[in-house]
Amino acid sequence: MKSNSNVWKCSAVLAACIAIILAVALFGCARELSEPGNGTEEGTESFDFYRDYTGTGLPGDHLGYYLLYVNGDLHMLDLGDPAGYLEELPEGFSLFGTVQDDDFYTVPKKELSACHIEKGTRVYTNPDDISAVYVERKYDDGRVGYYLYKLCRENDYSLISRELERLRELKNK
Repeated sequence: MKSNSNVWKCSAVLAACIAIILAVALFGCARELSEPGNGTEEGTESFDFYRDYTGTGLPGDHLGYYLLYVNGDLHMLDLGDPAGYLEELPEGFSLFGTVQDDDFYTVPKKELSACHIEKGTRVYTNPDDISAVYVERKYDDGRVGYYLYKLCRENDYSLISRELERLRELKNK
């Protein structure tokens, strides 16, 4: 009779371990699906999925920032701002053009060139606020959202420089 109770104990421990593994796996999937509009009220871009690669959500062999060159200045995606993602374009913004060139490995230096923004994506500017640019994102289900890109500041350039150095070291390995 004692051996049966040991079997039950082992079965209970095994079931608990399986439940923990499933919970961790489901939690990871839930974080990946927390993109805006995927059924979550507080959705955020699913950057955590690749956090181990660059710390910015991009694969390790890519430049680790979303960048856009508009009006002679470099802009960087800013998800830290409460207005970093909007479902409606703010008042005063109008179509400036579309992304002409996208490169995952270099900093954009030509008008409407980008890093990690698909060619043909619409770019919106406001003549009264040259520090902010919105980039349109169309989802498979027909929804449209707008991501805020802010004018790069001095500390942003130092982050980008460190990232370029990391890529050079990666290539030399």
